[in-house]
Amino acid sequence: MNTLFPQLEEGLNRTNGGVTRMNYWKKLAVATVVLYFIVAITAFAATSWRTQSQPIILPRSAWGAPPPTRVIAPRGTGTRLIFHHAAGLPFAATSLSETAAEIMRIRNMHVNGNGWYDIGYHYVIDRAGRIWQGRHDAHSNYEGLWGVGAQTVTQASFDAMAALSRWLAYRDSLSLPIVYVHSDFNNTACPGRNMRGLIHNNLRQHLSIVMERR
Repeated sequence: MNTLFPQLEEGLNRTNGGVTRMNYWKKLAVATVVLYFIVAITAFAATSWRTQSQPIILPRSAWGAPPPTRVIAPRGTGTRLIFHHAAGLPFAATSLSETAAEIMRIRNMHVNGNGWYDIGYHYVIDRAGRIWQGRHDAHSNYEGLWGVGAQTVTQASFDAMAALSRWLAYRDSLSLPIVYVHSDFNNTACPGRNMRGLIHNNLRQHLSIVMERR
């Protein structure tokens, strides 16, 4: 028996039910079109978001960023967001000046130590919930987000992570699960067990709830 459309299979096998073999195939065709339409709408809904406002993002000048050491390509369209944390000693300060100095320290480590052209992350989120602009270019398929003091995520920093993720997902029409961590792609402890669980569970759940099905 046809497990998708058992009533049509039953009609085909009846001798006096008034259902001809031609009627069966007509009904099957209609049912298949309806099923395809439902699947297509569901797939579209998976990347259809409510309009999201851009959160406040402090410009590069707020942390005194110098220009990149060479001209780099402008940002393309991403396909996912990847969270990192800063290596080294935990950073617990929340003041604007101390956070700006910490971002500059990381930038200098990336440029002078790693030989990169700029700070390695596109956005920085601090413990006070501020979002800072990092580098302007982008890798071809992701946005890199870095949490200052991410070993102990605060409610303010989580709210900022959620707001930035919602806006970037809306802007680039990203598909769930949207957010990942560095260790999803490389053999590394970054961004640590606590933040990894927060991203995989809490943030992904939050983003799936705010998705709008149209």
